[in-house]
Amino acid sequence: MAIEPIDLPSAAGVEFGQGDVRHFAQGDEVAVPSLANPTRHLAERDNQLAEKMNQVIEVVNNQEQFVPLPCIRTVLPPSDEIIVTNYRIPAGFESRVLNAAVSATPTSSDVELNIYYAATFGNNTGQSVVSVSNEFTGGVSFYQEGEFIVTLKNRGGLTLEVAASIMLTLRPLGGEGSLLVASVVRGEQGVPGPTGPPGPPGTPGTGGAGSPGMVWRSAWAASSGGYLFRDVVSHPFSGSMVAAYFCKVSHAPSNSSNEPPNTSFWDVVVQPASGDAGPPGPASTFLTQFSNGTLVTAANYIPGSLDSTYTSSVYSAPSTAYGFLFNEVAVTNAGTSGMAIATAVHRTCFAGQGTYWFPTTANGAYADYQDPYINCIVASQGTTRVQVSSGTFGGIYSIPLVLSRLHPDGQAFIIEVNGTTPLPVEVQLSAYQLF
Repeated sequence: MAIEPIDLPSAAGVEFGQGDVRHFAQGDEVAVPSLANPTRHLAERDNQLAEKMNQVIEVVNNQEQFVPLPCIRTVLPPSDEIIVTNYRIPAGFESRVLNAAVSATPTSSDVELNIYYAATFGNNTGQSVVSVSNEFTGGVSFYQEGEFIVTLKNRGGLTLEVAASIMLTLRPLGGEGSLLVASVVRGEQGVPGPTGPPGPPGTPGTGGAGSPGMVWRSAWAASSGGYLFRDVVSHPFSGSMVAAYFCKVSHAPSNSSNEPPNTSFWDVVVQPASGDAGPPGPASTFLTQFSNGTLVTAANYIPGSLDSTYTSSVYSAPSTAYGFLFNEVAVTNAGTSGMAIATAVHRTCFAGQGTYWFPTTANGAYADYQDPYINCIVASQGTTRVQVSSGTFGGIYSIPLVLSRLHPDGQAFIIEVNGTTPLPVEVQLSAYQLF
């Protein structure tokens, strides 16, 4: 509502309504003997001032005005709640909660400010309007013809000193005016006050002890006395790279079945990341060829024949050298270096002694084979024994025999089937050489 400006004339001695406001009422004339100039009352001026003042009051009254609600600083024992004030809403007005805040010494989140509304006066509780443990801002709906009940509550186990602040607003019933905010006159900044004393120490934290960390146990070892939950070990991952593993189940490494990365016992902590692919390497070549090994029969060699697989019909004469096929696979890296692997499987039937020689080069010298290996499978019965070089072996059925002993004259193995009855023999030979 706009307030019109007031015009108070300064002229005198003219008719009523013409600017002279010294008369009590209309009809009075200027020359009234009973009204001397010093005693004349400016009644009409007062009427105009009163009218303008009422306009101002009406505008102000229709605004929503601030009402700070005092709350005494209160000491609250543990698990206690008290009523600090009951605010009665005046008749003809309505009120709402605009802002509320609460804090405690020592600092605690267990303090709580509650504001209730009841339609009558003098209540202990009512409809919940605000419940806050720090600060509420934003305002609630208007309430009328009743009261606000303000309580402070300590939900914790320590005695607290609690302070609260509440701001209400008030307006006439049916008023639509906005908040009336007083103007603020800002003066010069004052001198800073002295530093206050330190506050009381806070309560001890309740976080408790942290969880145990990991225990470094170096490289995994099967000979270890055992690993416990949270132990961490290192173990080869790929090539020269090493990963770290976390023990999730306590156990004793009695064998390699629980060796990392067995996921029943270990989780990966750190493992090397895959790098970018490198440039293509030089092309490799593969070459497969056959070469001859040699079976040299001894003077006591007795050939036998069972079927087309185990036969010695071609090895009929003792003290004779016979050839058999070796399969050689050569892998060459860019034509500069590589490795050749020679393997052979020879099935025959004989008694007595025979010597298996590895292939030779074209000039008749022995090839430079490394780690020559023999696996001899023989069907033997009773006390019959098969001797490979300087070792003697035997058994009831087929027996694999593994030796790396060489013939004293070169890369060869001596096999002797004891007795005079030829037996089926499968001889497996392998070796390799670098070039």
